[in-house]
Amino acid sequence: KVDIPVLTEKDINDVQNFCCKNKMDYVAASFVQTGADVQFIRKTLDEAGGEDIQIICKIENEEGMKNF
Repeated sequence: KVDIPVLTEKDINDVQNFCCKNKMDYVAASFVQTGADVQFIRKTLDEAGGEDIQIICKIENEEGMKNF
C-alpha cells in the first residue's frame, strides 16, 4: 500500500481550476488503490462542474489490483 493521498491539495486545485474550467475530456490519477479514491476524485470534479469529465485510474501496485 502506498501511503499518499490520491489527490494532493495542488492536484485538487489543478483539477478544479484547470481541468473543469477548460472542460477537459479526461483526467488521469496515479496510484488509485480503492473505490473510495475514485469516489473522491469524482466528488472533486463534480463540485467544480466537471460532471462530464471521465476518470482514468492508473493502477500501479498490488493494493490497487486487489481492489479492482
